[in-house]
Amino acid sequence: MKNKITKQEKERLGNKLVFFSSVTLSYALLLLFIQKMASSTMTVNGAISLISLLRWTSLCGAMACAAWSAYKEKKGFFLYCAMCIFVFFSTTVLLFVNASKSYPANYAALIAAFIMAQFYYTLRIKGKFEGAVKKVFVIISFVIIAALTVFCLPDSVWASIPFLNK
Repeated sequence: MKNKITKQEKERLGNKLVFFSSVTLSYALLLLFIQKMASSTMTVNGAISLISLLRWTSLCGAMACAAWSAYKEKKGFFLYCAMCIFVFFSTTVLLFVNASKSYPANYAALIAAFIMAQFYYTLRIKGKFEGAVKKVFVIISFVIIAALTVFCLPDSVWASIPFLNK
């Protein structure tokens, strides 16, 4: 039995897709701006300050969205909470991971998030986001997260693995 989706739900999902895509592209441009700032010795302190400001603002935003969602009992605010958490983790990666890995990892995460969101909303609108498709989607999401996490590991971790250093 397929879940039929109403026209209003399709429109709501379409609006969320546009919003999510816009935020993803805007954040990618902001990261590019921060990367350019960090590459110059004159603006590196400003880039670090901007990253720290983004980091703590996004953590406060995630907490506020989660609290508001719990108060109003609406799942829709979890999207905003997740976006804020993503910004928090990505700025944490920028501060604590080598720049040669942190920016590519963030861009890869943004590309993956953009593509997965497109698939998610397409599958939801067509009513195919259930059962095995849903499980595969979740597994692919976790594989992407794991791959990005492994990519961000410091070089000292890779050097400590004996069979990689022969």
